[in-house]
Amino acid sequence: MLDTHLLRFNKKQKYLIADCETCNLNLALDKNLPWQWAWQVSSLEEEKIEFKNIYINWPGLKVSKEAALLTGYDANTVSAKGISPQEALKILDSYLYDEQYIIVMHNGLNFDVYLHNIMRRVLGKKSDFSYLKRFIDSNAIARAWKYGVKLNGDRLSFQYKFANAKLKGIKTSIMSLSKEFDIPYNPQMAHKAEYDINLNWQIFKKLIFNYEI
Repeated sequence: MLDTHLLRFNKKQKYLIADCETCNLNLALDKNLPWQWAWQVSSLEEEKIEFKNIYINWPGLKVSKEAALLTGYDANTVSAKGISPQEALKILDSYLYDEQYIIVMHNGLNFDVYLHNIMRRVLGKKSDFSYLKRFIDSNAIARAWKYGVKLNGDRLSFQYKFANAKLKGIKTSIMSLSKEFDIPYNPQMAHKAEYDINLNWQIFKKLIFNYEI
């Protein structure tokens, strides 16, 4: 019997696929500020409903040469196109806390979620993770799928379990999953937010037809 509650059957459900770029990988520092957020709104019946790409002008932001090379950070672009952190957070939060969206990120439970919270703290806002009840981490779900474990219990708790589990031989990076699902992958574009979110959307669509969620 078909379970029509599965996401694969809800063609109209809107997804917010998001990614950010930041200064480094250290989540313990409030100086680790995201300088770019990008996201697209998609559904199974409409590939790209909306797209946003926001550069953030943090006063005195310093990005290492290594991080700039990896993420494509360009000080001139950010200076010319960037908006204030306050305005950026207001726009981002208007999407994250909008309950019509299921939010999809890759490894978001271990990274992007915390970057968003750092933004809120630095700008004098309280931590608010309420949107996580609508959150899907494609990395965690891919790991559960590859490990052969069906989703059970609370979805968020289940995802955290697999997001942090040490699983030998299981590769679920965006590059690995793109290759597995025959999705074209350009290593020169990798780790750029606007490119990664499109790849993650393609991966997510494959996952929900291979894994019951």
